[in-house]
Amino acid sequence: MLLKRTNHPSSGKIMPSMIYMFSARALTYKRRTDICKFRCHQIMPAYSCPRAVVYRFSQRIKMFSRTGVKYAVSRRPLIVVDFDETVTVKDTISILARFSYARNLPTDIPPWSHFTTAYMKDYGRLKSVNSARQITTLEDKTEQLAALKPVELASLDRVSKAGVFARLTKQEIQAGAKEMVQVRDHAQQVLLSNIENVFILSVNWSKDWILGALKPLPFLPSSILSNDLVFDQGISTGQIIPSIVTADDKLKVFRQIQNADAWPYSIYIGDSETDLPCLVNADIGIVFGTSLINTCKQLGIELVDAKKVPSLDIKQDRHTLYHTVDWADIANLLKDTT
Repeated sequence: MLLKRTNHPSSGKIMPSMIYMFSARALTYKRRTDICKFRCHQIMPAYSCPRAVVYRFSQRIKMFSRTGVKYAVSRRPLIVVDFDETVTVKDTISILARFSYARNLPTDIPPWSHFTTAYMKDYGRLKSVNSARQITTLEDKTEQLAALKPVELASLDRVSKAGVFARLTKQEIQAGAKEMVQVRDHAQQVLLSNIENVFILSVNWSKDWILGALKPLPFLPSSILSNDLVFDQGISTGQIIPSIVTADDKLKVFRQIQNADAWPYSIYIGDSETDLPCLVNADIGIVFGTSLINTCKQLGIELVDAKKVPSLDIKQDRHTLYHTVDWADIANLLKDTT
């Protein structure tokens, strides 16, 4: 890491209040005479930086180490992304179950259909109770989604008590996800280019399953916000910790991330009704896929075709919801945020 000082544009004097921190690769095209003969760590020993970032000494420099590398944070936005059917081609809970059943054979655990049937019965009863209710506003929809919590918790409890995901190690789960989960085209490239400021927010049941599916991206567990399995001496007990099960849970966590740091603005990417409150509460919402189109029409929420937008203009586009079925469109939208 090297330090370069630049001339003030008006006075022509060298201003010590400005520094440029470059990686060695970024400096390969610079003339040697333009570079001070000081290592960055001699001036700022706690810092390292993977790319060129400009800072004033007078500013508070915030440090992160989520990806294992400390760096000075630029004015990049918070990006929060749903996992199942947003990053992945299919919902992966059933794939996780199939993987676990294959690892646990022979077993006395009821077949997976037992749990899906029980869930659908609970869901059907709740739906019949609320069938007469008109859903015309976002508030109505949010209350309807929050009412699903007892159904979701009952499902998690059944699966936990049966030990469907018992006797698995973290390494096995991650390896299984890497092999069995299909990630959408261009999704990994977008996540990698924004790796320092991306969180995954999901109602999935295993952090390790998500981490494995996203490999080789260098996500740390702290970047994955989801339910998780309980482990005892490295082996799963089968119990699921139900921390994020409804749209309301997602929104609470999303707001916590928003308020945790001075992000310039926030972007949320999701595909389902569970993501809807986060999508409308983000500065920029990106609706992926087609499952939310009818719901948005019903609630009078306008969606802008992402293909028709060259790039984000946060001053003009704040609180806009975009729609796409292609992560290449998301890459285009976010190209000026990196």
